[in-house]
Amino acid sequence: MTDHDNAGKINGKHYLEGTITPRRCDCCGHHEIGMTTPDGEYIALKPGMRIMLELPV
Repeated sequence: MTDHDNAGKINGKHYLEGTITPRRCDCCGHHEIGMTTPDGEYIALKPGMRIMLELPV
């Protein structure tokens, strides 16, 4: 895992905070879904990645 300004730990496990966002792939133009961190870094979601979601109340 790379270093991120907004990284944290819960129960000893690393996590990143961000907002789910869609975008077009720069290479081929297909749509992809990922997460944008508060500092603007986009992290594409890939099959098999584990995520934790905060549900609206």
